[in-house]
Amino acid sequence: MKQLVMIALSIVVLTGCKKENPQPTQGSGTGNNQGNVPAAVQGKWLHGTFAMSFFWGYDGSYHGNPFSQSIAFDFKSNGTYEMFYTGETNNSNCITDAFSYFKGTVDFTDTSFTVYPSQGNFRGYYSCAPGSNFDRQAEQSELQVKTYYYHFETDSNNKTWMVIGFTPNDQFPSYFEATTW
Repeated sequence: MKQLVMIALSIVVLTGCKKENPQPTQGSGTGNNQGNVPAAVQGKWLHGTFAMSFFWGYDGSYHGNPFSQSIAFDFKSNGTYEMFYTGETNNSNCITDAFSYFKGTVDFTDTSFTVYPSQGNFRGYYSCAPGSNFDRQAEQSELQVKTYYYHFETDSNNKTWMVIGFTPNDQFPSYFEATTW
């Protein structure tokens, strides 16, 4: 959870700032990689969180969920992927929402996968400061090649989870369930 919050904060910071004289990332967004996706991981995978508490006003009016976050991958049989991130905070009546999207190719090994984004988009919404809202395409410097580590676990209800971390033996990985949308 701690790492997901850090990811969320990083995405929000990236979406609100532009680098001066960005340095190109080797292999970033080349789109030349043909990619490969094993049958076991093809499809949509979702990790999501929400708060168990809600904001209620003193007058009994509902003000919303204080925090929610989801990350989703869609791994396609042709070696491409899409990644979605959404995070929302609600501070009484002010909502801050971030949405990020990346698309490109992906290469899987038995224990890791590397994403090669060729395009992306960042969107920010601020209900109490609408002048700060934005919706923009990712810059080339933001299309960075990243490697994640994964394995599968089956829980006591016989449900299979794709477990994804940032290091081979990540102590705090994220659990993704197969889903549809």
